[in-house]
Amino acid sequence: MITLTYQYKLKPNKQQETEINQILDVCRTVYNYALRERKDWLSSRKVAINSCSILAEYIIQADAAYPNYNYQAKNLTIVKKNNPRIKSVNTQVLQQTLKTLDRKFSEMKYLGKGFPRFKKKLRSFVFPAMLKNCLGNSRFKLPQLGWIKIKQSRPYPEGFQAKQARIVRKATGYYLMITFSSSESVPENPVGERSLGIDAGIESFVATSTGKLIKSPKFLLGQLRELKLARDPASPPGTSGQTPRRLQAQAVGTRVGVRRKRSEPATTPVARERRPREGTPTKRGNADQERERASLLQRRLKKKKKESSNWLKLQNKIARLHEKIADARRDWHFKLAHQLCDLTDNIFVEDINFKSWSRGIVRKQSLDSGIGQFINEILLYIFWKRGKYYAKVDKNYTSQECPKYGHIGKKKLSVCVAFRRNRKHNCSHCNYQENRDVAAAPTPIPSREGSKRGG
Repeated sequence: MITLTYQYKLKPNKQQETEINQILDVCRTVYNYALRERKDWLSSRKVAINSCSILAEYIIQADAAYPNYNYQAKNLTIVKKNNPRIKSVNTQVLQQTLKTLDRKFSEMKYLGKGFPRFKKKLRSFVFPAMLKNCLGNSRFKLPQLGWIKIKQSRPYPEGFQAKQARIVRKATGYYLMITFSSSESVPENPVGERSLGIDAGIESFVATSTGKLIKSPKFLLGQLRELKLARDPASPPGTSGQTPRRLQAQAVGTRVGVRRKRSEPATTPVARERRPREGTPTKRGNADQERERASLLQRRLKKKKKESSNWLKLQNKIARLHEKIADARRDWHFKLAHQLCDLTDNIFVEDINFKSWSRGIVRKQSLDSGIGQFINEILLYIFWKRGKYYAKVDKNYTSQECPKYGHIGKKKLSVCVAFRRNRKHNCSHCNYQENRDVAAAPTPIPSREGSKRGG
């Protein structure tokens, strides 16, 4: 069975947009009420039998059943008869909301995740069943909303049926995510002739076994200047997109780009900025300045009154910019995956837990590059789609093993952590020298006896 999810941007009219917001608000109410019901039941069971709680606890009868999904779904049908607001939303949509909450409690119990939190805003809801003949030309038919226009950026897959649809609210509008499924079974991709191994890194995004180092664009840092220059809604008109130097020049009554006169003192703010000291990093190269620019809009947002008009405008501006960064990162990942797919028939990657990267010392670089999304999701999908072989190998000892003859030698940790130093693999047995990221890439040949690498 094959399952594909296609995303299209919605173009709803005013009535449909109001109804979508109404559904999101009702789903949020149902989610929070069900969470409160479960939380009260658990809190009432914390109190000892022979003593009272120091805190105020909601008292529930001892024989009351735990409010699981079946219990809450049964009560939902009773509430819909008497509450017109709950009745106005499709029953299956509300049931999917309760299933989402039940899944979060299961993940908390079995996967060790945190306790579910109350939702201030809900960003998506699901229609689990589709109507007949719901696919139209640049439009889609939903159970409660009817025919709704979409921006059909790609054709529907042939031989697939639409099984469910999810409406997602983002900063740039509403999107429809349609899940298509087919009953046909696809065999596993065969092993080809050409092979390639890649190693995930921080200094370079990935390193191939052929010696190629691919560096990741600084998606977040590249937009930090725009984050700083984005106009504050409360700022005076005419200051949008102007640099601090230009604004500073306006404040002192001078013009940017005009040479100062000899009679003018050289200690003016503009003159000092026009002549940086020799050896100082540029604005684009100084990471500390870039990080300061990134937090500037967040600092402005903090000073605004919550839920005010300027607060909402500035928050939407920040959300749009971050969504643009995420789209650029994902687009680059897909293009890179296709380039690697053109070079080889088989690809081998290390089986790494990238969640630990996002919590360690390199968390900012890891999250900015999106290495986990690329290795585990996008690269796997592209190689499966194009009929090529994808496999994971053991990550242990790959940085200590010589890629030429398989000798294992430990390296100093200080050299591994210092990314700006000369990161070279120098084998003490055969004197083979190579870039350390390239040497750590899985060897794309059949594994040697006793070797930890795959192929």
